[in-house]
Amino acid sequence: MEILTGIVFVVILVALAVLNHQNTQERIDALRQLATRVGWSFQDAPPLTILPHVERFELFTQGRDRKIRNYLAGESGGDQVAVFDYSYATGADNAQKTHSQTVLHLHSPRLDLPLFSLRPENLLHRIGGLVGYHDIDIEGHPAFSGEYLLRGQDESSIRAVFEPHVVAFYEANRGRCTTGAGPDLLLWRSGTLATADEVPALLEQGRDLLARLTTRALPHPNGPAA
Repeated sequence: MEILTGIVFVVILVALAVLNHQNTQERIDALRQLATRVGWSFQDAPPLTILPHVERFELFTQGRDRKIRNYLAGESGGDQVAVFDYSYATGADNAQKTHSQTVLHLHSPRLDLPLFSLRPENLLHRIGGLVGYHDIDIEGHPAFSGEYLLRGQDESSIRAVFEPHVVAFYEANRGRCTTGAGPDLLLWRSGTLATADEVPALLEQGRDLLARLTTRALPHPNGPAA
């Protein structure tokens, strides 16, 4: 009986592995077809250096075994656009974990951002704040500041970027992570791989955020904007 149970368990594991491989391959094929459909290029596994000055960004300095996969790239409205899967590993042996996410990269001559990183704040970040792990708060937006961890060296410039209409983007798209510097902006949801059907919505969010970052808030007719 124990032998039969063991055989059934192995069969189930093999079946799950085969199904997972099929689903992964179907997703890759769909992304490749999407790139062809919109006239973009597609690369299976480009080097990390395909991103300009990648070492600037915190996302690409975490963990080890860092990889880019399924890299779609093209142009939109004069901006260079790329969508790709990025993964890295943490831990060791049985505790090893692979972190994977789909990232949108916008390279726009309209942007001139200070180097910053933004991600949803968790308990470890809050504990870190007690021992000097610095979080930039945006005045007048306590809910946003309590929900997100915002970091960077040039605090005054970063605060100037996060005007009310930019903060409103994150209030409407909760859970998004962002990093940027100069003409480069990257947007993703940690631990989430987008399907081909979800890529257009990710692109639309990126365009929305880009528009907000390149447009100054208009003064309120009765005083400062709320």
